Amino acid sequence: MACGAPGAEPFDGDPGFDEQLGEEEAVNGQDDNVDEDGGEVDEEEEPGFEGPFCGDAFVDDGEQCDDGNDDDGDGCSSACEVEVFAAEAEGDISIDLVIDDLNSNEAPLEASCTGVIALEVDDGVLVGEGRCFLPANFLDYTLEANVGEDGAVVGEMTVVLNNRPNVLVAAGTLEEGTLSLDFDGVTILVGSIRGIWDGTVQADFN
Repeated sequence: MACGAPGAEPFDGDPGFDEQLGEEEAVNGQDDNVDEDGGEVDEEEEPGFEGPFCGDAFVDDGEQCDDGNDDDGDGCSSACEVEVFAAEAEGDISIDLVIDDLNSNEAPLEASCTGVIALEVDDGVLVGEGRCFLPANFLDYTLEANVGEDGAVVGEMTVVLNNRPNVLVAAGTLEEGTLSLDFDGVTILVGSIRGIWDGTVQADFN
C-alpha cells in the first residue's frame, strides 16, 4: 500500500528509537559534552553586553544624576533623580577680627571668638544663626546661602557688632553631609575704624 494511501497506518517513527539514544547522547553513542578523547568540553558562554543603566556612575538620557549606587538618601535616588537634601546640625564657627583705625598710627587690635551655629538646610537653602563672645563684647551672626547641585555653597554671613551689621562673603562646599565654609570681608565699624573679618564654619549633617 502506498505511503499516505487511504487506510494506511499513521507513521509515528521507529518504536524504541528514543530508547536507544539517551537524552544527551549523539548518534554515535557519545555524550555531546565529551570530546573524542574522553575529555569534557567546556561550554563557553557568549559575552553579554549591558547597556546604560541607573547606577553605572554615568548620567545618561532621562537621568538627573548618577552616583554609581542604588542608595536613597544620599542626594541621588535609586531612580537617578536628585533628592532634596533637608537636615539640621550644630556647627562650629570661628571668627577673627582685626580692628584698624585708619587715622591712627597705633597697631590694629585683634580679637577672635569661637562658638556654635545652629544650621538648617532644605531645598538648596542653607541658613544658620548663633552668638559668640569676645573678651569685652559679643557677636551675633546669621548665615544665608544657596547650595548648588554640585555641592557648592555661596551666600552671606552677617555679623552684628555693637548693633551694626557687617555683611561678609561666604563660600564653601556641602558634600556627603559635611559642610566646610569660609567667610571674609572688610567693613567700616564706625567713622574711620574698619574691621577686617575672617572666619570658618564646619558642620556634619550626617
